[in-house]
Amino acid sequence: MPSPTVPTLPLRVTLGRLRKLLGDAEAVQMREGKLSLDRRRCYVDVWALEALLGEVESMARGNGNGRETQAPAELAERLLALYGGPFLRDEREQPWMLPLREQLKGRFIRAEALLGERLEAEGSTSEALALYERALAQEPTAERIYRRVMLIQLGEGRKSEAMTTYRRCRDMLSVVLGTKPVADTDSLHRRAQAG
Repeated sequence: MPSPTVPTLPLRVTLGRLRKLLGDAEAVQMREGKLSLDRRRCYVDVWALEALLGEVESMARGNGNGRETQAPAELAERLLALYGGPFLRDEREQPWMLPLREQLKGRFIRAEALLGERLEAEGSTSEALALYERALAQEPTAERIYRRVMLIQLGEGRKSEAMTTYRRCRDMLSVVLGTKPVADTDSLHRRAQAG
């Protein structure tokens, strides 16, 4: 015997209930048959993350518009707190979520690398290393970040540590993605191996 189906409520009733739950009749908008949240009335962590990523990207392009931006370490802290790992990582994977997940991941890795490079340029290599390690904790396949760590280690003459970082990168890429390090990473490994 087929299971009984529960009739769905009309959209306007459901929308009314959602607005009541949110406590703001204007929080959810309906335009041209599509529902959306009003950005002025709702906080969405992805929107906040995208805004912060935009701020970092703008800083990197030198588009500060004459206003003082936050220090790289402060921006990095905010970014690490907001990102928290892959988009909807605890949800069952759906095709619609993958493009945004990959986009946010790529922008996060680029932003952390840019902020770390700023710290390095300021001579704060220990802060940069700490930032890179925290970024790798959230995105353990971020090969670009492994390269930044290796560059610092090589620059400080810590070749064995650079080789360990390379192996960690290689193993993570192999296990998680089924890939190998790119030529730039292999080149750093050869530098570390050279006497």
